[in-house]
Amino acid sequence: MIPNLNKILKEWSYRVGVIKPRDEKHIYHLNKILTEEGWSYTAIDEIVQNLTEMSVGAMETALIAGSKSRLGKHSTSRRVSNIGNITPAEFIDIIKITFSGVVKVDVLDPGSGDNGSGAFKLFKWTHDNIDYKVHLAGEVTGRGTTKTKDQELSWLLVLSGIQFGGDPTDKEAFISLLISNSEVYGKIAGMTQSKALHLAAYIENNDDWYVSHVKQCEQFMKIGAFNQPKKYVKDASSLAVNKQAKKLYKAEHGKTLDLDKWNPADVWLEYSSIPSFDKLAELNNYLLKSIAKGNGYIGVSLKKGGGKIGIVNGWNQKVYTLDGIKIKYGGLFSQGVTFEYSGLNLNGLGLHFRIFSGKDNETIRGEGIAKGANAVQGKVKMSVINDFKSGTLSKIESVKGASVELSKNIWGWSKTGKEKFNLVSKVYNKIKGASKLASNGSWDVAFTNEKNFLKTLNDYYTKKKPTENSVKANISSRFQSIMLGSIIASLNKSDLEKVMLGMLKYGKSESEWSSAHYKAQ
Repeated sequence: MIPNLNKILKEWSYRVGVIKPRDEKHIYHLNKILTEEGWSYTAIDEIVQNLTEMSVGAMETALIAGSKSRLGKHSTSRRVSNIGNITPAEFIDIIKITFSGVVKVDVLDPGSGDNGSGAFKLFKWTHDNIDYKVHLAGEVTGRGTTKTKDQELSWLLVLSGIQFGGDPTDKEAFISLLISNSEVYGKIAGMTQSKALHLAAYIENNDDWYVSHVKQCEQFMKIGAFNQPKKYVKDASSLAVNKQAKKLYKAEHGKTLDLDKWNPADVWLEYSSIPSFDKLAELNNYLLKSIAKGNGYIGVSLKKGGGKIGIVNGWNQKVYTLDGIKIKYGGLFSQGVTFEYSGLNLNGLGLHFRIFSGKDNETIRGEGIAKGANAVQGKVKMSVINDFKSGTLSKIESVKGASVELSKNIWGWSKTGKEKFNLVSKVYNKIKGASKLASNGSWDVAFTNEKNFLKTLNDYYTKKKPTENSVKANISSRFQSIMLGSIIASLNKSDLEKVMLGMLKYGKSESEWSSAHYKAQ
């Protein structure tokens, strides 16, 4: 509560007339009044700042409303998000329409004049004797592959800036360096200044990614990779290193190499071109020596995290000893099954299997999980299980597809539904020891017979009203996950270790033929 508030407002109004909180003359008189009342300079600054910020918020709201949904709210004061991808000229028109009578709008480029942003243009104008300024902030990148690409390229941009000698603790100055110096952005393959500006806008809009990038890159510098390479490269199957790996693997194993499981690098540091080798092991040794010496050709797998950097498939291969597997299912009509590992270097690791496209004809696939990790630890195609236990895939796929169909709002069996249900019900007892959530109905009751399964399904459908396609997809995934769980639960200790460690190492890109790379998370 402000002491003598009514007295202060009355005196302020007496001196200036109608109070305008951001008018410099009005603020001057408020300062005088508060000084006369014995306020400290700190308290005066705080109340003036609060009055100013309220007006800034009103200005931003007015611009957003005047843009007809082409601008959006930004998390930072004095910024609006360019969600409609409008041009600077269009933004100036919005300002003039919103603030009637404005003739001139000054535009300052990033880093110029009093524009402290390293990525966004600053717009300044005067209206009713009040000075305004606001940044037209870049559109926040959407989901999917474009966002992933931005995260990977912006990581390289930050690494290049730090290896060049920039100080990321001063964010505005550092971002300005990234977009202004060709010795920084020009080292990244295919990078132009305009693309660098887009990436700078991305990390300025997404501070959590900026912080993650900086922590990882600074740690990267500490472990020896402190020199800028000849070129920073985004991973692609067309890279010479990947082409050579595929050729060598085909010649030795007669199969097509899954590049992501050979080396899951998202980006590469190219200090020199890749020599030619006769064996995949020779190429792998070269990549390992590159990491050890800080030159050659270095791959980096990127995950969002707090700054941990480690070497995968290094000189000392990680040893795993499997003590056991816990099998966990969700609700009856949900999708997945999780296998939690225990043992040497395995505690906290697991594989989770489900479908990903939401279609009933899809085969379940696995994702590596790790306790405390912010991202998936690798993916596993279900077909990989045949490499460790032949004939397994066909058993799992024998129950995929639509087992049920909806008619007059009641679920019944499809043409092949009963057959699939009977296959699953025969092996159900093998997963009785698995953890299963009781939501959506009783597992034990549902798998007693065909009639009870349909009754449980229809009761669930009446209560929850899920979509028809999701029911078909979830039951297909559930039948497959039960079949998979029953197979795993039936393995002897030797086969269990072979299958489960084989799939985990495949998912983590730690197979015998996988190559060395850094993992940033």
